Amino acid sequence: MSEISECPQPEPTQPAAGEATLLAAAVAFVAAVAVVLLRLPGLSRLPLTWDGVQYVLGVLHYDLAMHEPHPPGYFLYVMTARALHLLGIDAHLALLTAGLAACAITTWMIVFWVGRMGGQWAAAGAAVLCVFSPMCWMVAIDPNTYAFAGMLSAVVGYLSWRAWREGGWWPALSGAALGLAAGYRPTTALFLAPLWVWCVFSGGPRRGVTGLAALVVATAAWVLPFLSTVGGLTQYMEISGRLGGGMMQFAPLSGNFAQLGVHLMFLLTGAVSVLMLGWLFVPRASGTEFARSRPFLALWLLPALAFFVLVHTAHPHYVMVLAPVALIAGGLGLGRALAAQTDRWRRVALLALIVVVNGAFTWANVVRPQMATQAHLLEIQEACLPYASPGTVALTSIASASSPAPRGEWVAFRAAMYLWPEMIVCIFPLERPAEPGLMPNAGHGIKSAALVPPAVLNGTTTLLLLGEGMVDYLPKGVEAELVVAADATRIYAVQLDPARPLVLQAGGRIWLAPRNGEGAQ
Repeated sequence: MSEISECPQPEPTQPAAGEATLLAAAVAFVAAVAVVLLRLPGLSRLPLTWDGVQYVLGVLHYDLAMHEPHPPGYFLYVMTARALHLLGIDAHLALLTAGLAACAITTWMIVFWVGRMGGQWAAAGAAVLCVFSPMCWMVAIDPNTYAFAGMLSAVVGYLSWRAWREGGWWPALSGAALGLAAGYRPTTALFLAPLWVWCVFSGGPRRGVTGLAALVVATAAWVLPFLSTVGGLTQYMEISGRLGGGMMQFAPLSGNFAQLGVHLMFLLTGAVSVLMLGWLFVPRASGTEFARSRPFLALWLLPALAFFVLVHTAHPHYVMVLAPVALIAGGLGLGRALAAQTDRWRRVALLALIVVVNGAFTWANVVRPQMATQAHLLEIQEACLPYASPGTVALTSIASASSPAPRGEWVAFRAAMYLWPEMIVCIFPLERPAEPGLMPNAGHGIKSAALVPPAVLNGTTTLLLLGEGMVDYLPKGVEAELVVAADATRIYAVQLDPARPLVLQAGGRIWLAPRNGEGAQ
């Protein structure tokens, strides 16, 4: 009797590792393209923030001492935009292009990483969360470095993960990425450094030396031309030290505990805006390979969190350096929720719910407010164009501990510089002599200046007051004409005799110097 051999039963088909990687890359690519296409219509036509104007000025004329841009300089970010500007792209649009590309890379990296760890449904979930994240949307449509903070965190985090798990060329690649990150946003590189050191050196001294060599080479590639541009290390430390010292005065770490609540509020607002409805799925990521890597996650999160709580957080956008962790966890958790649904339409409904909720929040709290701010500035810019000439001096205000903001809203100093580059724009009152490297208090065109009271401005034909409260500083008998009333912002103009120099004195006093033989007014 012949033996009959049993035929092995076929195992359930699983996508091969290579196929899974290709599928994750394809989903990531679609998500990155969607990020670009959906955000294009909402890109700002003007830089809408103080820092945004300073980056534009830096593209046109890099001068760290005059905060073009402000310290620490963001050298590679500005120079990336300058390279685009040299190709004929407007400076503001060049910054937007760079930031939009950074958001696309962030999305691709996160979705690809999540897809490799969690499969196709996790990749789909991460794609929806990245594309419709209110915070990720917000940082893409106005020029600033926060989009790069998210990108650099995602890229360095991923490469460090691979260096920790696999070795090979990953330590060198992660070291090079960390070195370049310091050129785009130095604080981001500082926050990621402990994670990188642990990932690379835990694999032995050979991996550590390889990664360190790549880090040094990549850093030197931009640091040397940067120091040459700013006048050397001593000059750079002097400029940055003044700004850093002023910032530390208000830090909870220095005893200003009232600021602690402000920092926590910004962090909470930013964290909610990263995922919105997606936060419901983060707990489902527990037990995944990513969630079990507790030392990795702690080193990724804690350095930045400690700094933001104890030292400085000026805006919810700061959380972008931590956003990749939330998006990865949310994507993995949402992927599990999608995979658990046996009905295809339930999966579609779950994804649609996230799109609707996150999209509605983004429209109401990101897109519409930006459109309103832009329309507001464009209205003001058009109304003041007849006065845009070198003979016009515009006065605006800035709130500080020693000089509270005057009544009414005013046009921000840097925004006014951008809107009317022909004018001389001054922060008023001149509280004290402006120290180089602290903050410029006046600008004419793209070149900022530091005014010391009494500042004598010859040949002034028009005094433009960029806020209702600025009228209170006028000398008695001088009449101001309302130029524009846009929402709560009031702008007034005063016609002057160019033969009588305009003098801005300390203590918020404006003086019209007499002609020869005339009395003072």
